Amino acid sequence: MRPEKNEQALSLLHKAIELDPNYASALAYLAWGYEQRLHRGWGAYGEDDSGTAVALARRAIEADRDDAHVMAAAGFVLVIVARDYEQGLQATERARELNPNIAFVSMLVGWSQVYGGDPADAIISFENAIRVSPADPGAFFFYTGAATGHLFCGRPAEAYDLARKSARMYTDWDTTYLTMIPALVQLGRTEEAHSAVSKFLELSPTATVSRLSELLAIRNPELLSMVLDGMTVAGLPK
Repeated sequence: MRPEKNEQALSLLHKAIELDPNYASALAYLAWGYEQRLHRGWGAYGEDDSGTAVALARRAIEADRDDAHVMAAAGFVLVIVARDYEQGLQATERARELNPNIAFVSMLVGWSQVYGGDPADAIISFENAIRVSPADPGAFFFYTGAATGHLFCGRPAEAYDLARKSARMYTDWDTTYLTMIPALVQLGRTEEAHSAVSKFLELSPTATVSRLSELLAIRNPELLSMVLDGMTVAGLPK
């Protein structure tokens, strides 16, 4: 979840697909690695990171439609980067059908749903990930995802509690604050929201409201506006 580690991962994954161009897992994880850079504004890795991520995701799906990890990661990238909600959600649903008891799969299915599908269904996916792997080192992904689902379902108190739990597990994931801050604003806890924005900017110093409006692949325009308005009220630069 930090840019220097991401670069190391991308380098190794590129070497893997040089050795085997049809290595579906490497293709899918490489696509996800590019998505991480794009979503967090860490700076370009290549000439066209967005196009590369989407192309890798599509190659991964063609290479192996029967691997739940591949379908989940590639489908997630299609939702978040390509905004191809139809094919992306089809891929993640295929992943869930292949193996619903992998926490990583449930997590990426949940994130695809919370941004591009049904946030109530997303909560079920995140809760399944927590149930399957309660001591997972990446459990903060699950709790932030569930928090976002509750925020999008109009439950800011539940969203804040889950986001705070996620931040206690891992304090340096910027996405957690994209849920925590709008929840705090809706709860009228503006000073705490300002403090959370300061932390968010430590992690993503180039973040602005206008940049988030371009990066966040939230399909429902009302939900996107709710997040952006919350960040604005909390003091994120426009």
